[in-house]
Amino acid sequence: MAQKDLLLTAPYDIPPEVQQMAKEVQLGELRKVYGASNHNIKKTGIIFTITGGVFLGILALILILLTVLGNIDAHFSPEIMLILMLYLGLPFLILGLAFLLPGCYMAFRRGIYPYWHIYLWQNGFVYEKGKLRQVFRWNQIASIEGNVKQVEYYRSNGRHTFVSERTIYFYKVRHQDGGEIELSSIFPEIAELIDAVLEESAQQLAYCEINVAHPKSIVAFTSFALDRQGIGNDQEKVSWEEIQEIAMKNGAVVVRKVE
Repeated sequence: MAQKDLLLTAPYDIPPEVQQMAKEVQLGELRKVYGASNHNIKKTGIIFTITGGVFLGILALILILLTVLGNIDAHFSPEIMLILMLYLGLPFLILGLAFLLPGCYMAFRRGIYPYWHIYLWQNGFVYEKGKLRQVFRWNQIASIEGNVKQVEYYRSNGRHTFVSERTIYFYKVRHQDGGEIELSSIFPEIAELIDAVLEESAQQLAYCEINVAHPKSIVAFTSFALDRQGIGNDQEKVSWEEIQEIAMKNGAVVVRKVE
């Protein structure tokens, strides 16, 4: 079948170990490199950091006001001032640190993300997460389980409430040797990546040749399992013999049965 034209869009340096693995199993030409991103985690970390800073700022303001009050009014002994500082300031100190510390960790820690890639080749892909690397040729994939969900997020500015939608992708790709990896929205281009993986895997898993249709006005399986028996979910299972056409669209699978 014709390969999609997925050109390399970033100047990735392919590790020699990955190149050697691809060469040994004859993966062919490199099509694209997909990198993981912690953008959403960093965004959450920044929000946590700002929130923690606000609480600590309130704490500082309370301490300044109590100090000024103690200098003005002689009725406030040092012991009373200490009790007031603890009573009024301790909750803000706890809240401030509770938000600030994890916020800084999420916002500034690089973690595993710079070393988490999918190297997509003509005849399969190489999964890399830190020092873990595994090769998946298209004809070595035993099954793929997928789930696509639309999640709504609500935010308010005090006067208006805004609703935004985000698509959450989660897939399990199982190798014939029993190994299993997870592909999710941690990869910003997961929709494009999983479409390529599903299309190639379906051609290998099917007993007979099937057509890959171009997505049009179609209904998609957003929760499914794809294996040697066919494609389906808890409600319905369609065998490869029953399938006339198959389409992948934004990570979902659509089948058209033989009439």
